[in-house]
Amino acid sequence: MDSNNTTTEKKPNEEYNTIVPTHIRKRSLNLLILASVLGSLSGAIYAPFYAIFVQGIGGDVLLAGISQSAYFVTAGLTALISGRIADKYGKRKMVVTGFVLLFAGDVMLVFVSSIETLILAEFVLGIGLSLTNPAWSGLFASLLAKGEESTYFGRLEFLYNIGFSVAAIFGALVIQYSGFTALFAIKALLHAGSVTACLRLPSLS
Repeated sequence: MDSNNTTTEKKPNEEYNTIVPTHIRKRSLNLLILASVLGSLSGAIYAPFYAIFVQGIGGDVLLAGISQSAYFVTAGLTALISGRIADKYGKRKMVVTGFVLLFAGDVMLVFVSSIETLILAEFVLGIGLSLTNPAWSGLFASLLAKGEESTYFGRLEFLYNIGFSVAAIFGALVIQYSGFTALFAIKALLHAGSVTACLRLPSLS
């Protein structure tokens, strides 16, 4: 009978090509959760008000839809390639790169003054999302031990939904009292937090 099972549990991890001790594995999972939640909040603080922003730079509802379409098409097409690259060259590197691009796209939004520059920013954000999501999901799943999968995903859903409920109100207050420039700066800071969290992931290779 193994009386130390809860403290000595180890999980094979292909990303690191080694055995990950429990405390490092759980720390990595928590850092990935933090990065994901911060990144999701970055979108949640402005998504409900996106059309208002587009109208403010001379666009309309149709152009808001076109720019968002550019974002999702870019994210979808690039994800087909990025997932394969992440499996071959490393998920951790891909997650960090993706969040850096998301941060860069947010900074671009701060200086957007036309529909053309908005679409360019959305293009960068779409690539960032496509690099981040497949690699993040693969890395997160590879660190989960059998029997705790739903626990961690339940924790994620809780943080997402509670965070989104606060983010929508927070975003509205920032826009009303400080404007979209301040909102996009905060958006960038949230993605900077995601980058920082991922850079703190243990490198065990």
